[in-house]
Amino acid sequence: MLKSDAYRDLNTVARCLLEELQIAHNGSNNGELSISTHNAKLLLKVSEPTAMNAFWDLYEHGFIDLMMPHLWKQHKAREWRLTFEPFHGREPSNDWMMWKPNEPVKR
Repeated sequence: MLKSDAYRDLNTVARCLLEELQIAHNGSNNGELSISTHNAKLLLKVSEPTAMNAFWDLYEHGFIDLMMPHLWKQHKAREWRLTFEPFHGREPSNDWMMWKPNEPVKR
């Protein structure tokens, strides 16, 4: 995966965010991974818009999938799934393998 065109196309902020999502993954919480943009900003030492762009870069490159949108009124951050990890007993979807330059896996 780390040698893939999809991964190599990511900027360093998106790569670091992917590592933070992997740290948050405990083996059984895939699909419920939640790091707010505010917390991502603090963890990565970047601005909030830069952190948000990193989430969308990972999404467009197929490394993460959005499972639940943020719930502003409940103060609940988005929940994500790592596509290269098993999910609910199923094999990883590895959506990142479908990425091609200028052809995002998801928008």
